[in-house]
Amino acid sequence: MNVRQKRLQADHEKIKEGLRNHPAIRIRGVSGSPPERYQIDYAVRSLSENTEGKAVERNEHTVEVYLTLAYPRQAPQCRMLTPVFHPNIAPHAICIGDHWAAGESLLNLILRIGEMLAFQSYNLKSPLNGSAARWVEENQQMLPTDARDLSPQSWINTLPEAAGREQCRNCHAADKPLRECSQGHTVCADCTIACARCGGTFCLMCKLETCSVCSRLVCKQCCSSCKQCGRTVCNSHVDTCETCGQTGCSDCVIACTVCGKKACTRHIRQCTVCRAALCIPHALLCPGCGKYACSEHSTACSVCGRFSCPDCSAGCDQCGAALCLEHLSLCSVCKRVVCSNHRLVCPQCNRSFCKGHFDSASNMCFECRRRPAGGDGKTH
Repeated sequence: MNVRQKRLQADHEKIKEGLRNHPAIRIRGVSGSPPERYQIDYAVRSLSENTEGKAVERNEHTVEVYLTLAYPRQAPQCRMLTPVFHPNIAPHAICIGDHWAAGESLLNLILRIGEMLAFQSYNLKSPLNGSAARWVEENQQMLPTDARDLSPQSWINTLPEAAGREQCRNCHAADKPLRECSQGHTVCADCTIACARCGGTFCLMCKLETCSVCSRLVCKQCCSSCKQCGRTVCNSHVDTCETCGQTGCSDCVIACTVCGKKACTRHIRQCTVCRAALCIPHALLCPGCGKYACSEHSTACSVCGRFSCPDCSAGCDQCGAALCLEHLSLCSVCKRVVCSNHRLVCPQCNRSFCKGHFDSASNMCFECRRRPAGGDGKTH
């Protein structure tokens, strides 16, 4: 049983003991082992809204409490399964987040929801239901709707052997050895967590971070925020750009596949062919398309010496010389690539040709040579 499951089990035992013979609150049902979803019935005088939009009395209510995987660091998700008219309760949520702390017991939360239903507790500064907030402002003399004491003092620690004994601040166990975590919380061993990097002792009440790369829990001293993408990562997955000194996660500071130099996203490029990561000195910019390529997938033009990617370079069909787009020509007839040394230009039509489609004896292309005398020399 992991730490979260032990907390769930302790919560369940505490709720069963606390709500035993309670006059207004009972457990309708649970799901999970140990339970992580509760349905709680409240026999509390409260309000609901009728079809005419008026507040009317309602005495039976059901609430669902769901404990997420992030519980107890994250507040439980609470929602009404029956209608209610309250400033801080909407159909999809009960506003308890501002008051939640990891050390609060689930029993106290359930009792606090009962106090909200009884209008012993409400907040008009940030309501979820504006109509209910206006009704409360205009009818303060009618509140609370149920004045009974729903506080836990009469049934928490009813066992004589638990009375007066120091309890774990997280799960409230009184029968286990206690210790102090790095942040001063007195907890039992079941509620302690070790930082995955430094090994420091923390507890479920402490604010720990989850590394976005390895998903391990680490303390604040052992993690940082990536300056590139903003994700939280542990220090084991933080690297430094060797160009600008900027730190980042392992997804944003990458090693060049050629020299191994670490570079951030501002100083790293990607080969358009093989997708290899390249630092700027090893990234070759193609003048034809403006994309980068590694040396393996770049070709130097035999005329200007500039490197081009495979899509923007070709070899002369006559001599095999490598050419960039700027220094290659195509035969007007067969569309073969020819370099400047093997390019023949017809003086009549000014088109380029390879040797196979040019008559050297007449110094013109075959088409112009066959044209009748007196022609305009242009191709139609």
